[in-house]
Amino acid sequence: MAPSLSPSLRMAFAVALLFGRAAAADPPASPVATCLVDGQVEDLRVVGDVVYLAGRFEHARPPGTLPGDPSEVLRRWFAACDLATGAVLPWDPQATCTTGSCINLRGETLAVAPDGGSIYLGGRFSHVGGQARRNAARVAAADAAVLPWNPSPDGRVLRLLIAPDASRVWVGGSFTAVGGCSPAPCHAMLAATDPASGAVEAAFAPAITTSGGGFTAVGALGLSSDGATLFLGGEFDAVNGVARDAVAAVDAATGAVLAPFAPRLEDADPLDPVVQVHDLAVTDDWIYVCGDWWATEGIGGEHDQRNVNRFDVALGAADLDFWVGTDGGVQACALDHGSARLVVGGQFDCVRAWLDSGTPADPAATPCGSDPLFLGTWQRDLFALDLASGELAGWNPDPAGAGGAWALAVADGRIAAGGDLGWPRVGTPTHQNLLVFAGLPFADGFEGGDLSRWSLAFP
Repeated sequence: MAPSLSPSLRMAFAVALLFGRAAAADPPASPVATCLVDGQVEDLRVVGDVVYLAGRFEHARPPGTLPGDPSEVLRRWFAACDLATGAVLPWDPQATCTTGSCINLRGETLAVAPDGGSIYLGGRFSHVGGQARRNAARVAAADAAVLPWNPSPDGRVLRLLIAPDASRVWVGGSFTAVGGCSPAPCHAMLAATDPASGAVEAAFAPAITTSGGGFTAVGALGLSSDGATLFLGGEFDAVNGVARDAVAAVDAATGAVLAPFAPRLEDADPLDPVVQVHDLAVTDDWIYVCGDWWATEGIGGEHDQRNVNRFDVALGAADLDFWVGTDGGVQACALDHGSARLVVGGQFDCVRAWLDSGTPADPAATPCGSDPLFLGTWQRDLFALDLASGELAGWNPDPAGAGGAWALAVADGRIAAGGDLGWPRVGTPTHQNLLVFAGLPFADGFEGGDLSRWSLAFP
């Protein structure tokens, strides 16, 4: 049953009906009670009242408990929790590593089948549910029973993406071969697989490389609304021999590079001079690229880092009227249901946002963070940006945690953030590595006068 509306929300609804418009409200900065895990969350997916987690943790426990509590259970690298109660659910893929190279073990990524019946897992492991599954597996959403999908990449899997029609599953990571192909490298860093068996599609074979043989990986994937274009991000500087600065567009069926899409990203950081793209969010018109670099199309630098930008989805040109600066890397981003706001997570203390390409700095910003030359607003690790006005939303959870936010999902009227996070920042934390907030009310088209998708519970 939908919860009853407060008098203020009833009034907002009445005004919206009268004038055909309501302003998007800010979600609360206090998270709801959720389960706790004892290590960093790398990815998460919300399905109804269940949140599935992947990460570096080994145990999960219900809200309000301390490590070692009798209610704490073993959940190595993957877990599921009830969002209504915070209870840890029985779902347990039982990932282990007993053969091969058992280093950097973790759950890294999740993907939910379109019918909701199964969950695809990626990371660094050798077995799931007692069956050999090297770094990638598929399990039932209900009970984590192991299913046949078995692409067997020879290295870490960083991202999974399922086609909307469930015709294929793309696997991205830092591997050099998939499905036993040889000689390696073959289908390195990115492969398209059959969703049932895991067999590799031979026709899809983009060559993703880094000059000088440096570290190469695909860690972000997105799909155009028509399903024809696959966007990829990570650490690389060429695709099929064509120069690309850690983000590219390829034909979703063949992997051929789509020439017009070539955002110019640069990083002059002497301590880490490598462009890294960690996440992508795609709409019909724009692609939001989130990661760690300093300059886009020559704009930006040490005190004005361009870690979030948006680009024309076809041409790859940066929107020079959309500029966001953070004083640290961005590791996750997600659009709300109506693409009205962008929710951003990472490892930063300050944010600067404005919509005016002729203005070198936001005139309202003040020095903040550890860099006295960075002008911005104190906003640690999480923020939401209104995409129509370019303004920061009032939402400011102010979490603690050295690693920051690494995963975001906006679904079913909720914002879920995972990472190395604690809340509240001061005092004894009541939330650990998973923060779930009531969502962005009226942000599903309702603010534009469209009531067709609005409900009393959530937009």
